[in-house]
Amino acid sequence: MNGKKLLAVLFSVVLVGLALITAFSKKSSFSQEENRTLSVFPKFSLSAIGDKSFMNGFDSYVSDHFFGRNFWVNMKSSLELLTLKKENNSILLTDRDTLVEDVAEPEERKVNMNIDGITNFAKNNPDAKVFMAIAPTALDVYSDSLPYGKSTWSQKAEIDKIYSEISKSAYGIDIYTPLYSNRDQYIYYNTDHHWTSLGAYYAYTQIATALDFKPYGKSPFDVEHASYDFYGTYSSRSKISVAADTIDIYSLASSDLTVTEVIVNDGKEEKSYDSLYFRDWLNEKDKYSVFLGQVQPEVTIKTNVQNDKKLLIFKDSFAHSLVPFLSLHYSEIKLIDLRYTNQNYRDIAEVSEYNDVLLLYNIDSLVHSYDIAALGD
Repeated sequence: MNGKKLLAVLFSVVLVGLALITAFSKKSSFSQEENRTLSVFPKFSLSAIGDKSFMNGFDSYVSDHFFGRNFWVNMKSSLELLTLKKENNSILLTDRDTLVEDVAEPEERKVNMNIDGITNFAKNNPDAKVFMAIAPTALDVYSDSLPYGKSTWSQKAEIDKIYSEISKSAYGIDIYTPLYSNRDQYIYYNTDHHWTSLGAYYAYTQIATALDFKPYGKSPFDVEHASYDFYGTYSSRSKISVAADTIDIYSLASSDLTVTEVIVNDGKEEKSYDSLYFRDWLNEKDKYSVFLGQVQPEVTIKTNVQNDKKLLIFKDSFAHSLVPFLSLHYSEIKLIDLRYTNQNYRDIAEVSEYNDVLLLYNIDSLVHSYDIAALGD
């Protein structure tokens, strides 16, 4: 057997061996390294074969669970960084020495399905006061600092288009403008996809005005620097070295307003807590989970605010660091994450019991997933 044939045989043996190990190895449901839920094996059906969703899901499943995945990803990252690239695994290093994700162009079919879901939700709940706040990602806000030759689509234009499409169903809240106007401040983490507490504060001021209550200024808040060594999802994915992030917790100075109970329902059981802040997470990699803990299908927040006003929020994790501000104005807030529940929202909350309904998502959730479409069921 000549050298080329031997290499081919060895390569085939390695591939088959890795495939078999992958097939029979224990599978994790969550990646601590990337701070995300891993793909599950797709459901097989003729329709799933026809629309290619089965094969797409299968590819994602294999990619997420391939044996030694973290090793191979880290090796690829290290080799690419040796070439002084400012991009790795779709994460870009900006001229601000911060990391941003190169968010793909909107998938119009998913956008339209989500718009239909919002429209149908409003039709099914005609008495509900529905508001929507869409957060841009740091990619767009810091678009003037992208690596040479990189450009991006306009998230502002996409947000405005969505607001226009849902205008008869929900009131679109402009949180883009205050974020963009304050882009030279610390409003997005250097190493993570979320906004900082300061970024969440600027969004809160716009949401408060739209929901017809007066937001607090910055001066009444005490700011606790709860951690100085947060490295988020962008850092894990890219392996590009930038400064660690600070986790800030805002609290009203000299105020009796407080959260009295936080009820977390993970779909199996309910647990009660006495704070919005889960400080044990400050000792873990996923320090952003100090805000409300890890993502759960349903969280109910009760406060001592004496107005009997209730707020229902459908959201992604951008809501977690913003809710502490909103909790100063409502006696009860319920958060529902449609990504993590198989229940219809009606089985979780009676919409008519709430004074306001807020849909709070970052633009990536709107243009690359079907999750919000479930509101139309």
